[in-house]
Amino acid sequence: MKMVKIDNNVFIPMPVTLVGCLLKGKANFMTAGWVSRVNAIPPWIGIGINRHNATPEGISENNSFSICFP
Repeated sequence: MKMVKIDNNVFIPMPVTLVGCLLKGKANFMTAGWVSRVNAIPPWIGIGINRHNATPEGISENNSFSICFP
């Protein structure tokens, strides 16, 4: 197989990440496989979350969330 050089900052494979939020007063965590650095200064992280999961509701409810790279 021929080596291919990728000229961007996307990590392949992307690290599995835990996304946490409060949902109706209870802790809610989900794993996210689509995570990427968006900007270095200020540090921004982009996370792809399906709107049919419960986590986006908790993020909208509290306007906050946490991320953890295990």
